[in-house]
Amino acid sequence: MRFTYRFATAALIPFCLSAALTAAPTVSITSPFNNQQVSNVYQTQHGSDQVTVTGSVGGTNLKSWTLQYQLGSGGWTTIASGTAAISGTLGTWSTLYRPDGTFNLNGTYHLNLYACDTSNVCTYQTTINVIVANFYLTQTTPSGQPQINTPAGEKITYQAVLPWLLTITLSIYPQGSVTPIFSVGTNASGTWSYLWNGTKTGGTRAPDGPYFVKANVTDGTNSFDWDESSRNLTDGYSGFAYVTDPDFDPFNNDPLPISYNFNAGRVTIAVAPAGSGSEIDSTCSPPNFCVIDHKYEESGSHSLHWAGVDATGKFRPDAGMMAIVSEHAAFAKNAVVIYGTKPKVDNVTVTPPVAWSGASQTIAWDVTGPTAIASKSITIENQESLSVLRTINATAAICTGGGTHCSFVWDGKADNGMLVAPGAYTITVSATDSLQNAASSQGLAFIQE
Repeated sequence: MRFTYRFATAALIPFCLSAALTAAPTVSITSPFNNQQVSNVYQTQHGSDQVTVTGSVGGTNLKSWTLQYQLGSGGWTTIASGTAAISGTLGTWSTLYRPDGTFNLNGTYHLNLYACDTSNVCTYQTTINVIVANFYLTQTTPSGQPQINTPAGEKITYQAVLPWLLTITLSIYPQGSVTPIFSVGTNASGTWSYLWNGTKTGGTRAPDGPYFVKANVTDGTNSFDWDESSRNLTDGYSGFAYVTDPDFDPFNNDPLPISYNFNAGRVTIAVAPAGSGSEIDSTCSPPNFCVIDHKYEESGSHSLHWAGVDATGKFRPDAGMMAIVSEHAAFAKNAVVIYGTKPKVDNVTVTPPVAWSGASQTIAWDVTGPTAIASKSITIENQESLSVLRTINATAAICTGGGTHCSFVWDGKADNGMLVAPGAYTITVSATDSLQNAASSQGLAFIQE
């Protein structure tokens, strides 16, 4: 009896353990339901492009699970994955954007959840259909870069995808403005395209610079605002250059020449103190400072002369290294740079560069551009107090060479008619054309007692 008892017990234990270890994985999707339509058009009512997928994965023989989607017979894209059993939220499906930042096309998608067991058998799965019907807007330019040369007649094409009949209003905004310079609207479904030539409402040409497209769609009761200002280009492009050990003498009309040639991007020119090492981050945080800080610029050759001052107008003799970078990763997806009309102010000189108090100095500069100059001005800033002591309307400046080389005699006085104090001064020459494009350049002067 004792031998028989032990045999029976030994047979029961392996049998129960084997049954537990071979429990197959189980999978289920509870939301969205089969053939459900999802859309970003009615975000606050019953839709979103961020779809929460719920369900469960279980089984003691579970090794891993994957949640994925597919349009038609295309490839699968993973939404989420794991190795542990789960019940509830499996993942969030971005029905609008693919992982690389491109758009998912509208259509019927297969939403699939599958699991693998410890033997690497991955046939445990469930699949449902989900109808994606999102609104989205794309933009293309002749050069393939986010820019248009308006004097050359280039236009940007905006194409809207509307999942059903909606009223769409397309608006163009200058950087930092909440008021559009141009708007156009229509009723459409499917796709609708519009070519914008860089003009304002009324047909006048917009100044050079970055512009941002936004859209509003409505069915008459509900509406949805489209704005990709917070999303950036994702192609990874960046251009980088160094200027090391700058040797220049801005107090003797010898500023630092800077030139670069990049694709369209957001340009930063960062300066680091001498002794910072062999590399410099393109940031504007102290002790660094920036000559240009994330400025939207078109592709091609750019040049300027730097007078050695920071954004406050203070001369920085500690400058030791300069980094110039152009980034797409900081360039908004809905932005385009208009270019081709702005003027350029350069080659600011002060003669004599050092003068006795009470003596006059001649401020000269070059101004070029395709559009007529409407106004010119000169500001005289004291570098110690960082205050502008004189603002001169320079429309009376003497200009030669067809108006491209101008000069103005400064009498050494402030706006109050008193002579300025001895010290260092930053001279800023500015020009504005008839389209309201503005340009400026700087030089340095010194007044002796």
